Amino acid sequence: MGTLKAKVDGNWVPLEFSGGPNPQNALGIVSLGSLLNATGTGNSIPAAATKITTPIAFTTIIGRRYRLVVKVRAIVPNAGAGFFRTVVYDNNVDSYTTYGDHYTWIASNYSTHRAEYVFNGDGVAHSFEIAAVNNVAFTIYTNFCFFCLEDIGPNASPALPLPPTPQAWTALPLQGSWRAEVAGIQAPQYRMIGDVVTLRGTAELITATSPANSNLAVMPAGFRPSVMTRFSSGAHRSNVGGMTHVRMHLQPDGILVVNELIPAMADPVVYLNDISFSVTP
Repeated sequence: MGTLKAKVDGNWVPLEFSGGPNPQNALGIVSLGSLLNATGTGNSIPAAATKITTPIAFTTIIGRRYRLVVKVRAIVPNAGAGFFRTVVYDNNVDSYTTYGDHYTWIASNYSTHRAEYVFNGDGVAHSFEIAAVNNVAFTIYTNFCFFCLEDIGPNASPALPLPPTPQAWTALPLQGSWRAEVAGIQAPQYRMIGDVVTLRGTAELITATSPANSNLAVMPAGFRPSVMTRFSSGAHRSNVGGMTHVRMHLQPDGILVVNELIPAMADPVVYLNDISFSVTP
């Protein structure tokens, strides 16, 4: 099994749990925001751009790389199914074309939404907020959530720089009877920025029993971790709904294995949006 590590000046080093990040590394959270109406009571938001966080004011540094992270504990469509999409508002402007966006498709039941936005420092003052831009009205639960800005290392040699334009997404090579969900829902895809591979979309398996140690996909050479890497995600039953927990791992030979669903569920639709990993040992 691998050791939990963080990247320091382009190299992966073991995390120091007793004292947190080493101050000399300049890694970690540099500014904290929060989600609005952070209570256990659900808040209804319309099918329109709606800010869901307080602002994070920060002047980024040229040569540093940053990551905005937001997590919403629970979201559910007010009626029917829909997608929950988040974008970055930078200085009160929708900056989708700069930072990208993140989707969570929900058929009927509750789900969690977690999104990360990675970018290079530019020496300019920013005010970062997260907005939900949905196709249907949602109820969101924002207690036990977080919104933060992290400095994740230098963006210069020996670290791997971000490309000037995002890399294109490539179809994930599914295995066996695993397949993409119906048209109109994000297909399983992957891409690599720097040394970090990210997956997105959902994969469906029509089976009378809950899958156990089922090979979902094989990552191509150059897009594989150096050691076995574990992941946790969710799933719902195809055309039925309901939620279950999914335990997965990715092997150094590129095989992505669905270990088990807890509780067990036939005909699962597995969410891949929370899977990301480094190819650097």
